[in-house]
Amino acid sequence: MEIGKMYDVMLDEAKLCLDELKGTNLQFRAVEKVNAEAVSFVNYYITLEAVDPDNNHSLVAFQTCVWDSATENKERLRLITKQCRIKPPQVTFFSFVTRNRQARGSLWRWDPNAVDKFYTGVMPSWLQDDDALTGPNKLQFHARVFIICESCCSEWFMGLIQKLQVKDSELQDNEWLNLYAEIALSSERPDMETYLPLKVKKVVVRTKEDVEPSMKLKSSNAIFYMTFKTHRGHECKAIIRQTRDGIQGHMCLEVTCILGK
Repeated sequence: MEIGKMYDVMLDEAKLCLDELKGTNLQFRAVEKVNAEAVSFVNYYITLEAVDPDNNHSLVAFQTCVWDSATENKERLRLITKQCRIKPPQVTFFSFVTRNRQARGSLWRWDPNAVDKFYTGVMPSWLQDDDALTGPNKLQFHARVFIICESCCSEWFMGLIQKLQVKDSELQDNEWLNLYAEIALSSERPDMETYLPLKVKKVVVRTKEDVEPSMKLKSSNAIFYMTFKTHRGHECKAIIRQTRDGIQGHMCLEVTCILGK
């Protein structure tokens, strides 16, 4: 994915996270600034500039802070978005970082205790029913509902809600899946750029959220099992656990990836 398209995807994600951006048609224009701060691994402060074609192509700047955090659940990579907002007026990098430090313990701090326990702990293994991704009955979208039995800490299969084969055009409409594939690959290959472009082949979504089948990919909390192919011909598997703690703009991605031959 070219760098401009990657930031287009970041804009789409911001529009999902921020109430004030919902329903807008913002388009990526440029990266205004990127700074890094080494605090408990690395915080990345990114300021993007976008245009609003529905409002006389007016400029909109927004800021995000992404924490490249320590791994703790046998994942290879753990990224936490701690802030995503429209850029306030007269904000410098110094004030952005200073406000971050002053606000720790409030809106900036990721709250792991607020995450549904279904999505916590050691990263899940690959699907036992591998046929869902690679067999003759290949599915591009597969959703199930699970009930969590707190007393015995086990999962009880409740029922199969939907098996839906998603058209290629629908996968293209969710280009952030390509970004997720790139993030997964980067966890194993520092030279990830030499493997691009990637082609996402199949995706299975596992979520507890009771939403329409067409909205499963938009679940706030979900586990994505995906297969994709690199430009070099490698067949890869990735597991990406996406969670939110209920604070606007917060999101955590835990990633494992298997680079095939």
